[in-house]
Amino acid sequence: MRHTFLFILIFPYLALSQCVSLDCQDGLGEYKFKGSFYSGEFLNSKIHGNGIFKTKKGYSYNGGWLNGVKEGLAVEISKKGHVYKGNFSQNRRHGYGACSIESTKFMKDISYSGNWFYGSMCGQGELTYFRQVKYGRDKVSEKNTLVGQFINGIYQGRL
Repeated sequence: MRHTFLFILIFPYLALSQCVSLDCQDGLGEYKFKGSFYSGEFLNSKIHGNGIFKTKKGYSYNGGWLNGVKEGLAVEISKKGHVYKGNFSQNRRHGYGACSIESTKFMKDISYSGNWFYGSMCGQGELTYFRQVKYGRDKVSEKNTLVGQFINGIYQGRL
């Protein structure tokens, strides 16, 4: 009974994912998942080595893998077109990396280069952004740069 339940629970994912070409066991292969695609290296039937993972919604990851987990140098592009180039560890940004960040109501063209700690801007880094400033009746686009320590994405210093 228990095995039947697990089979029913897992079967849709197995039926919708498959090796489409080459060697998905130990070597280079292409694997199709529901809504996504991987092309690259495999080891012991796991994504391992270098490869490209893409989704239909526009996300892509091109870089290193270790037993199915993002690991090492890579380029990650979000579905909105924001780019991260740098290191990964255990599926998260970790080590040195540079990225563009989605604009907010008050800040545009945001970019960060520096250290990351498991997904957060943490350590020495530089954050650059533009903002609109009013001088009398005129609006001016002003460039701002924050250089120094960041902890959990928050700049540690005076603006």
